[in-house]
Amino acid sequence: MVNGRGRARLALVLALAIFAVLAGGGCKKASVSIESLPVTCQADVRVFTLFAGLNAAGYDEERGAEMDPLRLQVREALASADPKVIERFGALLRQGTPESITQIVLKDIGDAPGFGYKEEHGIVADVSAGLKTLWAAGAETLYGDTTSAQADAAAVLNGPAAAAVRGTLGYCHEEVSPFTSVFVIPNQLASHGFSYRYLKSDKSAIVVVGPAGASQIPALTREVFYLYFGETLFHQLSIDGDLSRFDPVLEKAKAVKLIGDRYFSAQGFAEECLVRALVARLVPPGDPAAAMDAEYNAGFALTPAFYEALAAYETGDKALAESVPELLAAVNVTDLLNRMETAPPTGQ
Repeated sequence: MVNGRGRARLALVLALAIFAVLAGGGCKKASVSIESLPVTCQADVRVFTLFAGLNAAGYDEERGAEMDPLRLQVREALASADPKVIERFGALLRQGTPESITQIVLKDIGDAPGFGYKEEHGIVADVSAGLKTLWAAGAETLYGDTTSAQADAAAVLNGPAAAAVRGTLGYCHEEVSPFTSVFVIPNQLASHGFSYRYLKSDKSAIVVVGPAGASQIPALTREVFYLYFGETLFHQLSIDGDLSRFDPVLEKAKAVKLIGDRYFSAQGFAEECLVRALVARLVPPGDPAAAMDAEYNAGFALTPAFYEALAAYETGDKALAESVPELLAAVNVTDLLNRMETAPPTGQ
């Protein structure tokens, strides 16, 4: 559990990161055609070292059938590591999630061996010190011993990742990319389905996904959609009042613990539901009807309506960002609230 001090420090880090994106004006076009957009896959020493420490400190989440062999290898290798070294990462886990700490690493921390940083704020200094200590205590050797396996994983993902990124932007009906490049980091020390993204000031995008393979394409697609929307689109829609009609839907959806714990405004809830619908349209599930029922029951009550509305969007040529107001307007909130009254989401 995150303590009060940890929450405050982490909130400062995330607030500064969001401010930097907002100050940059969101995700403007980068004048790179989708066809020529550079998309590369490669392991990252900072991410590897961070997750080696997190695994040794108790990061056990696994959304797949089993942990990646490399993850198991690293966990075994660090099982007898100095508890004082590993405790630094336990402290990090108590202050934030693996995703939020990944953002700090990508944004603020340099490469090994120093893992230095330019400006100290929040828990950046703690992350830097933990990485540097673990590197000297054995992570350097582990990274060297697993270089070939990591390179192989990146090579497996490289082609599918490039196709997924370009296909996602193509689905957005964009000819010019909002990014200058996309760098995909396969993280074999994370859970299957893990993903996070970061847009740098030069409009180059970084996406971290779990163990490389076809199962990571939906997660990669999700993050590209989030990068495409940027931090400003749904924020402005919220300011303009375009999302207020979804407030009652969110209130009913909060009966599901996951929704109540994570979503505090219609802004984040509506965007998440739309992105989930977009991923389902672009990476079709085996049984769409069953998949949408599962989304509804998991508390993402807007997702099925967005999924249906996207069928009309696909027949046009308007860019996705310009079509969002129409997608929002297509949801019959009255009918949805009636459904939630008679058949509430089960949370399953």
